[in-house]
Amino acid sequence: TFFGAPIKYGDSPARAVACALAMQLAMEEVNSENSERGLPPLFMGIGINTGEVIVGNIGSKERAKYGVVGHNINLASRVEGATLGGQVLITPSTYEQVKDIVIVRGVRPVRFKGVEEDIDLYDVIGIKEPYNLALPDRVEYTEPLKKPIPVILHKMHGKKMGSSGLSAELTHFSTQWATVIVAEEIAPLQEVRIDFTGDEDENRIYLYAKVATVTRRADRYSHSTQITYLTPMVTEFVNGFS
Repeated sequence: TFFGAPIKYGDSPARAVACALAMQLAMEEVNSENSERGLPPLFMGIGINTGEVIVGNIGSKERAKYGVVGHNINLASRVEGATLGGQVLITPSTYEQVKDIVIVRGVRPVRFKGVEEDIDLYDVIGIKEPYNLALPDRVEYTEPLKKPIPVILHKMHGKKMGSSGLSAELTHFSTQWATVIVAEEIAPLQEVRIDFTGDEDENRIYLYAKVATVTRRADRYSHSTQITYLTPMVTEFVNGFS
């Protein structure tokens, strides 16, 4: 979604941020309905960037569409890829336009591939008048397990899984967050797959997650991860194991 074309408003960055916050708030109703239907919760991350792009009818006479291309739209896509579920991240170019009316939880420098310097991303949790929108506090809640569960952790490279997995232990778990301890430090925002059963098992049990934070503990690292997908048997397996 883009703002400022075909009709240009002077406050397009603020409109974009307000829209993003409203979208996140709307997910509460979506997940309430999912819960009633026995479906897992859904989460999304939103990235916003401000800058010049090429916009218009793009294509040929046979097939064309009204769209947008350029570096700044690509950067917005990369910012979205750096989010956790429920987040709204904005770039400095957007922040400069809305800094007087937004509420920011924190700032995180991120280095994107092909970009020489880190870019500060602002974690927006609210916007003041005339929109008056605020996100609820994000709680990284997990239940400590009675005993750790041995798992295999794979780093994801796009949609492909790394060839070799890492031996790890699952120590905390909820339907949204999981904590895994592994000897190797894994960078925040790295997408991972956590396997509870071996490849030879026909009914493999696994989940996908994104690393949120990393804490060193003696000679190992504790990784708090936000779950992005889990197979139906994961919760049953974890409860049965513990």
